[in-house]
Amino acid sequence: IRRRAGIASPPSGTPTAETPSPAEPQGQPAPQAGLVGVAPGVLQAAPAAEAAPEQKEESEDKKKKDKKKKEKKDPGERLKAAYIGAVSRVLAQVFAVLLSVGLALYIATQRSGPTPAPTPPTTNDSDGKTDGTPRFSAVQPQAFAGKNYEASGVVSVPDTEGVLFVDDSKPDQVFWMQLDQSGNQVGEIKPIPLNLSISNPEAITYDGSFYYVVGSQSEPDKADQNALLRFAFDPVRHELIGQAEAIKDLRGLLLKNVPDLGAEGARPGIEGGINIEGISWDPANGRLLIGLRSPLVGGQAVIVPVRPRNPREFTAENLTFSEPRSILLQLGGQGVRDIQYDAQLRAFLILSGALDTQRKTDFKLWEWTGGAAKPTEELTLNEDIKPEGITRVRMSGRSYVFVVGDASYYLRLDDKQ
Repeated sequence: IRRRAGIASPPSGTPTAETPSPAEPQGQPAPQAGLVGVAPGVLQAAPAAEAAPEQKEESEDKKKKDKKKKEKKDPGERLKAAYIGAVSRVLAQVFAVLLSVGLALYIATQRSGPTPAPTPPTTNDSDGKTDGTPRFSAVQPQAFAGKNYEASGVVSVPDTEGVLFVDDSKPDQVFWMQLDQSGNQVGEIKPIPLNLSISNPEAITYDGSFYYVVGSQSEPDKADQNALLRFAFDPVRHELIGQAEAIKDLRGLLLKNVPDLGAEGARPGIEGGINIEGISWDPANGRLLIGLRSPLVGGQAVIVPVRPRNPREFTAENLTFSEPRSILLQLGGQGVRDIQYDAQLRAFLILSGALDTQRKTDFKLWEWTGGAAKPTEELTLNEDIKPEGITRVRMSGRSYVFVVGDASYYLRLDDKQ
């Protein structure tokens, strides 16, 4: 205090003389002891002047301590902060790229116009319907469970939940297959012995009393095994009723009685000659319709009507080929792979496919009302399943079309409303 007031300090160890204070007038404050010649204002300002530098020093010390704390920050926290910053920068760059690509695609779309929708299959039936709407929608194909089957024809068994199908590699059997309401296989497929052999069984149908199985007739040297069979079936016990019957050498009967087949029909099926792959009962005319994969006549598929004179007899002599000529159908240059009457549609469903002598192409589904009507193309079917059999199935109020394939697959087709 002395130094700041400009008063010299006494030498160390020298006592300071005390001068008696003169008498002060009443009402005047006495000066503080030990301070001589110091103005009262100086004594009041001195503490404030001393406090200001101390506060400044404390503030600077606090800043230095905070800085040291930041420098001593946990390295893990610094790494985390750096990682978050890096990720944020990457995300910003990705967002910028996506925004640029999206903008470019939008500009390109506006220039080129919207992408056209796929064209649905067209129809062209005998009633002049050309609305482009197919009648059926296909469900994903399923493989036969248990074994592989070269299924080549199928027919629904009335008042049951199943079908009978033929396998072109099993000449002496037909097969019972139970279905659920979704058209899926239930349980194991059961072979039904025919106790007769037929070369290359290709199709099966039902006339209300008997089931008929026809072979391809494509191999001239098979003679008697080029047959047409019929049998009665017990739908409860899943076995034949009585014995199957056969008309042998159907091939020879066709060549003799159907002029449209001509010399070309006499060739082996693999060379474009007779090759039967479809058969259907025609309830309106009381006859069988035999569908040929080959030969074609004028680029058209051949349907041969065969009528029994006496429904009870099943012999070659009882068959009549009474039509003046075969029925020729325009199936896009393809032959018949199966034909079956659909009572719900009151029309025939026809599967078509390429001839053995042609490049293999897609299989088609057609609807034909009979007679001179032109078939309507309904669907293109997956060629991988090799569809060769078709029938209408009804059970428990549910109805759908069922297709079997030579590649050991089956398929359900639903009617569109």
